[in-house]
Amino acid sequence: MKIFFQIIVMTAFLSHIAFADSMEKKVRTVPKEITERVFQGDEAALSRLVKYLTNDTASTKLKVKLLHDWICDNISYDSDTAFFGADNPQDYKAVLQSQKAVCLGYVNLMNKMCELSGVESRGVAGFSKGFGWKNTVSGLGNHAWNAVKLGTKWQLIDVMFDAGFVDMAMFVKHYSSAYLSLTPEQFFYSHYPLDAEDQLISPPKSAEEFKSEPFLPALFFQYGFSFKNQPPKYLNTMEKELSFEFLNEDTSVVVLSDAYSAEKGGATLENSSWVDRNGIYFTAFFDVADKKQYRGRILARKKGETAIPMLFSEFEWEDVVLPTAQELLDEGAIEIEEYDFLVNSYAFVAENERFYYLEDLFDKKRIAAVQKVLKLAGEGNNFIDMFYFDMQAGENYAGYGAKIKKFPTMHSYNEVNETLLLSPRTGTLKKGEKITFKIRSEDYADIGLLINGGLVPLKYDEKTKEFALEAAIPTTQDELIVYASKNMRDYKSLFVFSLD
Repeated sequence: MKIFFQIIVMTAFLSHIAFADSMEKKVRTVPKEITERVFQGDEAALSRLVKYLTNDTASTKLKVKLLHDWICDNISYDSDTAFFGADNPQDYKAVLQSQKAVCLGYVNLMNKMCELSGVESRGVAGFSKGFGWKNTVSGLGNHAWNAVKLGTKWQLIDVMFDAGFVDMAMFVKHYSSAYLSLTPEQFFYSHYPLDAEDQLISPPKSAEEFKSEPFLPALFFQYGFSFKNQPPKYLNTMEKELSFEFLNEDTSVVVLSDAYSAEKGGATLENSSWVDRNGIYFTAFFDVADKKQYRGRILARKKGETAIPMLFSEFEWEDVVLPTAQELLDEGAIEIEEYDFLVNSYAFVAENERFYYLEDLFDKKRIAAVQKVLKLAGEGNNFIDMFYFDMQAGENYAGYGAKIKKFPTMHSYNEVNETLLLSPRTGTLKKGEKITFKIRSEDYADIGLLINGGLVPLKYDEKTKEFALEAAIPTTQDELIVYASKNMRDYKSLFVFSLD
């Protein structure tokens, strides 16, 4: 199917953290003479480029990835066309000469390079969720992507989404291969084609199903997540607390949740969400305080993984990151070369008042140095957005109320796999009231409450694997911290109750 209209809306990545992904090394070994001629519009050079990239592999899947990776590495998103009304042509020749494209340009270039490599490819027009999504599928569409034929089966891919993301109308290069290998069912969480046959799902799903399902970016599946049961809807009308279950077999994955106002620049809705983990299974709980619309998020990271933030605010960079790095240098914890690598890896954009990471996946020495400094500076344990959804109180529900903490404040509770808070799971406890605390755990040898400066232990039941204690809530404290230890010596704060 040919696409006759220009699509200019780019869906931004949820994540502003560099996820470890591998680009094919061959894209950087193309002879300079070929690359220069390609960008000058030389048709013969484009054929030579494709031949160089793909001729020594019989795998169609690898051919597609090589072409995908070269485009991601060499073509930037055309923000001038998308946001400022420029009328830049999107045929593959113009894209190569400008080295910029909106989604249609990425599609056209991928189609041409696939054609030259002998891979069947076509453009798909439709709608995508994310940045600019208005929860409607009326009209000609807001996005385009490719379908490529791998053997006897078609595969949906989105090169533009894998090239980077847009922040405040500026393109930030950030490579991914996440949208190369999704199943049609996974792809449908973010893409809806105008032609039902292009879903590659039998029977095809309706537009209403697409609008109702949450936006699950490819990173959700790349990270190994799936749902145990029905996921939350894109917009959830709630008559009570919302809960859902999902899973991840990687026990090194740590999960967080939060919620914030859906209004522009909306503030965080504190203590309105909670996540329990029982082995590979997670149960998330969300609630709203009032009748306003809120957005809930699930975030994750892997233990021991040092992720590189793709951006810092001017304040974060100049008042936190750089001074901390300077202290590390002065203390001898890092070398001057490692400090310089960090400083030269971020560029300031005055219009956005932010410092952006200059990504180069092949500069391994620089990456290792930046990861080391950020880890020592406490900036490498950032959580990555996995997905989000909207929620609002229904007609018969007013929310849990203002100035109330629905759930406790989570500290290290999310770092273990076999510890569950059974009761109470409310965030605010009344002073002087007697409460029974129950925590089931196979992770810890001791769990206690910090009361009047001393740790009061919960009693352990070997049969039920539960720690329990009935205690009067102290009247002289404003918070109650639950501590736990694996070795009876080193204690961590699991979570905190507010006292009223």
